[in-house]
Amino acid sequence: MIPKKFVRKDSHKKARINKKWRKPKGITNKRRLNRKGHTPIVKPGYGRKDSERNIHSKTGLRIIRVKNVEDLKNINAKEQGIILPGIGKKKQLEIIVEAEKKNITILNVKAKEYKEKISKQFEEKKKESEEKKQEREKQAKELEKKAKEEAKKAEEKKKKEETSAGEEPELSEEDKKKKEKEEKDKILTKKS
Repeated sequence: MIPKKFVRKDSHKKARINKKWRKPKGITNKRRLNRKGHTPIVKPGYGRKDSERNIHSKTGLRIIRVKNVEDLKNINAKEQGIILPGIGKKKQLEIIVEAEKKNITILNVKAKEYKEKISKQFEEKKKESEEKKQEREKQAKELEKKAKEEAKKAEEKKKKEETSAGEEPELSEEDKKKKEKEEKDKILTKKS
């Protein structure tokens, strides 16, 4: 009995058990012991023939993984199709453009729609980065203006202090009277 799919034991009975294949390891597990009435476990021999492996079911093209533009040189467009595994969007865009020139079919993405989507994302990112750059420049200019203003204020304070240091500060009438009284007291308290 060859199953269509190998699923985990009791995955149809219990919702908490995932259907993804796990090898049975229990000491009393009937599936592990290959008892009658229990579905078989994964073994060599259940796979496809070598000639049938890596063939796309709908198009009948042999699947080839492409990671850069140079890999497209060795591809026969009539017999082979490409898939784009985990690579960056920028490289994917380059590969899609080159594949369209050579009429190579891409099996895991709809090329035109995906190409438009990626190009829009790149344009949006460029706009955002330009806006951020302009904001940073504005902030830098504002900071420079503030720094210049603060420097001017500091210089003005220094000038005022210098001019006031040469002259005595103006005192009110009461302060003048107190000062005079203190001087008289000093003279009177001196011992001759």
